[in-house]
Amino acid sequence: MNTYTTGLQNGPAVAAAPGGGFVVVWQAASLPGGPFGQRYDGAGAPLGGEFRVNAYTTNGLHPSVASDADGSFIVVWAGALVTGGSDEVVGQVFTSAGAPLGSEFRVNTYTSGSQTYPVAASRAAGDFVVIWRSANQDGSGYGVFRKGLCTDPFVSVSISAMGTTTVCTNATGGTLTATEVGGGNGNRRQWQLRTMSGGSGFPISNQTGITYQINGADFPGPGTYFVVCVTVPSPDCGTFTASNEIQVTVNSDMASGPVVTAPSTATVTQTICQ
Repeated sequence: MNTYTTGLQNGPAVAAAPGGGFVVVWQAASLPGGPFGQRYDGAGAPLGGEFRVNAYTTNGLHPSVASDADGSFIVVWAGALVTGGSDEVVGQVFTSAGAPLGSEFRVNTYTSGSQTYPVAASRAAGDFVVIWRSANQDGSGYGVFRKGLCTDPFVSVSISAMGTTTVCTNATGGTLTATEVGGGNGNRRQWQLRTMSGGSGFPISNQTGITYQINGADFPGPGTYFVVCVTVPSPDCGTFTASNEIQVTVNSDMASGPVVTAPSTATVTQTICQ
């Protein structure tokens, strides 16, 4: 795996990537402050060269790596940031092409004592979770702690309408579509109706998709309502957020229609000429 062969290269960790590829990281004892990494394709051929994971190189021990469904990956290790001490958990996220995504960061928020032996794992929603050993954080020796890391924080949700937003009580109308920015692949949603603008929302039964077709039967009766989509982001990616409102008008099926008057009996007179 390693191209630098002087001294000890130890503590390897590996993560599978899409398409049969994988990423390997390890600790290089003879180089200042590893860890290092190497990416491989599905045939086991190196993708690019060996690379240093960390930017701050005073130390970097016990690396761990995890890859998500799109090939991006995170490496965590016991080390230090420029702004911190020597015993903390540090992480760096990389794109699927192996480029750093942002800067390296401290994972742990509790900074007394030592934070060591981190392990990373990916979740189906496209984010990561890290666990590590922390000294005296729980008041008695070493304890194990965790933190979720979101690579795509939730930003917003908005909805738009296509088609009519006026329906009868037993008819369907146009379609509302939610557009979400961020939150990972695990966003959950619930369409709601409000009886007044800005008021409390009431869930519309079984409407949890990215779209909602307006159905008069979903509403309590004729009147004016305001529909919103509430998004619950993937774990650790943000808090639940309501979209803008779309006004929906529900009319009674018994509304008056045009008056039709039947024609009177017609009399036909025919004159025959001789």
